Amino acid sequence: MIKLFQSFLILTQWLSAIGLVVLILLLLPLSVPRRTRLFASQAMYIVSYLWGVALWMIATAILLNAWGVVGFVIGVLLVGFGSVPLACVACVITGDWLNLGALVLGVLLVFGLRAIALRLLKSVAAQSPGMNPLNRLLSVFKKKPTSPTEADKRWLQGYQAFKAGKKSFAEKRDQEALEYFDIAIECGIQDAEVYGLRGSCLQTLEWNLDAIDDFSRAIALEPEDCNNYYQRAMSKTATGDANGFLADIQEAIRLSKVVSALNHTYNLGAKDMGWKSTAAMYEGQAALSADWPDFIIDKNIERTKLRGRRGTTTNARNV
Repeated sequence: MIKLFQSFLILTQWLSAIGLVVLILLLLPLSVPRRTRLFASQAMYIVSYLWGVALWMIATAILLNAWGVVGFVIGVLLVGFGSVPLACVACVITGDWLNLGALVLGVLLVFGLRAIALRLLKSVAAQSPGMNPLNRLLSVFKKKPTSPTEADKRWLQGYQAFKAGKKSFAEKRDQEALEYFDIAIECGIQDAEVYGLRGSCLQTLEWNLDAIDDFSRAIALEPEDCNNYYQRAMSKTATGDANGFLADIQEAIRLSKVVSALNHTYNLGAKDMGWKSTAAMYEGQAALSADWPDFIIDKNIERTKLRGRRGTTTNARNV
């Protein structure tokens, strides 16, 4: 049994080392963008438990070396962190300060990483109250309910509406897409993408005041997305907010030059439309808007005033 334990100890140490490399090279960078934060935080939470298992096995190995088979049995029986403090006591008695320091550092790393992962999970949950990723992760260790809750059903309805809205938006059925996005948001889907897409529908349908509100919400949730600044700038031209347009278009240009996967996708789309890059497209639009005659600007402002804001009622669709 001791030989089997030693084999598992070596395995967990290797897995812990791999987890450290993945954490530094992959998970920490992915925890910054909101779009990948959920995956990164859940993976970090799992890595913390992997480190916890490795720490327990190391503590048990220390007890084995210090107190022989008796120490090994105690370490195995004290599954979890019960063996770690006992191993610390053994290190103090035997004067093994190096292993004592390693155990203390291990405890700090395990609980520190877990605290970071939980904080990130809660930040994602705060954006999507209908879909709590923390509860979803913890539900792995809980007995699953026999039937979905009302909150689950409502979130599922919102998610289905969101998918249907994206399909309608891609097919340029903006009014239909708008109604789907309304349902998604009412059901608790609070995501930068849904607000950005609904804002685009509102903009196309000339509800520019409402579109500005949605683009602002999208920016609050995803401040690094250049497209939301650009879209908001376009709606601001229809309200006569020249300073707001200039500030947003400049920020859109700045963000579009940042190297990221999202901007790579935007650049491909810009090239399909004949532009060298997204930044070039934004700069061209800024120059074009600056050359608009006053009568066109005045006409757009007047149309926006007459249009006002849309009603708050939602035409519920079957999703």
